[in-house]
Amino acid sequence: VVRITELSSVGQEKVVEAFIPQWNPRRAVRFPFKLIPEEIQHLVNPGVRLLSSVNIEAESSDDLYFRDFELASDPDPEDGLG
Repeated sequence: VVRITELSSVGQEKVVEAFIPQWNPRRAVRFPFKLIPEEIQHLVNPGVRLLSSVNIEAESSDDLYFRDFELASDPDPEDGLG
C-alpha cells in the first residue's frame, strides 16, 4: 500500500510524497509522479491509497522501486479491522 500525502514539483518534475507502511510507517518517500499510470493519475491526490509492487526490503528510500500501480479500494468500516 502506498498512501499519498502530497503532490508537488521539484524543478519541472511533478513528484509524489507518500508513506509505504510496510517499508517504514514513519518516513515519507518521494518519487516521480510519472511512475503512476496515466489512466489513474487524475485520481491521485493526498489521502488516496494505491497498490504497488515495492521492494520493501530496501535499506534506503533511494533503493525503493515501484511498479504495477493501481487504485486501492476504500477500507471497509464494517470489516472489524478498525
